[in-house]
Amino acid sequence: MKVIYIYGDDDYGFLTFEGSEYNKPENLREIWDEAYEDDNMITTREIDDAVIYFDCYEFDDVDLDFIEFIRNKIQDYDDNKHKNFVVLEE
Repeated sequence: MKVIYIYGDDDYGFLTFEGSEYNKPENLREIWDEAYEDDNMITTREIDDAVIYFDCYEFDDVDLDFIEFIRNKIQDYDDNKHKNFVVLEE
């Protein structure tokens, strides 16, 4: 499973990403590929004068129900405006 953790230097980093052109599957795959070439698995984009970070992780099989559990029961709504993650579909 490929996961991209998204955050910014300033408040509302994830919301900034969500409203951008990068919030499309094809652009997220491009971000993944770029980060994959970097040993740190991190890349950035400047969106609306904010630097947004994309930290890429790859995990063995993770149940999508578990991801939903995290999103619905553990994550904080207000905190998600600043930092959050997306799962790339295989």
